[in-house]
Amino acid sequence: MKRLIVLICLSLILIIDNKIVFAQDLLNLRCKSAVLIDAESGKVLYEKNKDERLPIASITKLMTFYTFVEELGEEYINGYLTYNIDNSKYKKDEPILDIKAGERIKTGDLITAMLVFSANNAPDMLVNEYERVKKRKLY
Repeated sequence: MKRLIVLICLSLILIIDNKIVFAQDLLNLRCKSAVLIDAESGKVLYEKNKDERLPIASITKLMTFYTFVEELGEEYINGYLTYNIDNSKYKKDEPILDIKAGERIKTGDLITAMLVFSANNAPDMLVNEYERVKKRKLY
């Protein structure tokens, strides 16, 4: 009897698992990449082009801003940072802030460049500053 129950359970698992794989194939998302993660288990349910390097998305910029202000405080926005990013790592057609390594920039201006003008190098600089101050990795 136990063998029969185990056999039925395994069969159901295989059927359900195959349906999930089949459903992934049917999802023809019109985007360059995507990921769907179960919030409770952390299991990746769907992924598309997970290893392709793409410019960061606007939601990532918003979350970077939120985390930066939450962790370091709003008063930090009025300070200045010394830019320490090598801009050559960005693609030619990527929007970036025109600033060179060693130049100083007001944190608030960096945030504006990130949120309004979608500058892809601005969140990298904020992450660097966060990690310098907090002495821990953000990602």
